[in-house]
Amino acid sequence: MTPVDSSSQKVVIFTQPDQIEHILAEAVRLKSVVFIRFSDKSKAVRGLLCSIDSEKKTYGLSEISLEGARLLLDYPTVRIELILFSKKLSFVSSIVDRTRDRIYLQFPIKLLFIERRAKTRFKFPKNISSFVEFPEFIIDGDDPDGPYVPTIPYGPANSVVQGRMRMEDISLEGGSCLTRYFAFAKNLKTQGEKKTILLHLPYKPVFPLLVSVRWFKKTVMVLSDDRRKALAALLSSAHLEKDMENFRDIVYRVGFQFLNTSPECHETITRFCNEIQTSDFI
Repeated sequence: MTPVDSSSQKVVIFTQPDQIEHILAEAVRLKSVVFIRFSDKSKAVRGLLCSIDSEKKTYGLSEISLEGARLLLDYPTVRIELILFSKKLSFVSSIVDRTRDRIYLQFPIKLLFIERRAKTRFKFPKNISSFVEFPEFIIDGDDPDGPYVPTIPYGPANSVVQGRMRMEDISLEGGSCLTRYFAFAKNLKTQGEKKTILLHLPYKPVFPLLVSVRWFKKTVMVLSDDRRKALAALLSSAHLEKDMENFRDIVYRVGFQFLNTSPECHETITRFCNEIQTSDFI
């Protein structure tokens, strides 16, 4: 067992065959879900550690989807990952046999146990959205730095907008959010200032939290291809897409620290971070 330290994570490398077999046997006993990758940029294929054969020095993975099994056909060697919240087990194995929904692999030569720091932030994938709401921020609909609010015939003279910002990343200790509207961001420029938020995570209860503002950043970016196309479609003018090459997007980012997470909220965030890490499996 060889420990390796870095500023962001601690890595322990297991190379003794009896240690590796013991860890695999325990993972099989717990019926651990693993993720199979055939390249660094590939999506993960989901599997379940289901069996171990000490004589043949092999272990089995079951519950592999048909699409996942098809993707793995051309790859004799794969990387296996077992992901917990702040820990990950990673190793490379060769496939020795296949059935319709199972694969059998040789014991790895070495096994990496990676423990990341508690403050590790997890970025939200594009297909998972979340936001924070600031109940005390009420933005006037006429504010030029706020979002456009359409006029409602015979409605209130001055519409208002609730202060909401999209989450960009999250950890057990805090997170960051962003907005294109300075009307929201200008209330969060003071470092150390305490604010009350409502944390909205997909399919989870809404949690009221007290947070402390840690940093504020303004970023000027070139418009992405997707955003140019979306704006051109919105304006019903295809030729504008070319004209938008010199356009710039201004984004305001705010980082904050959680000050009073309840046990229930802490557990929910932990589960959600696990879901983020495994959101791309097949």
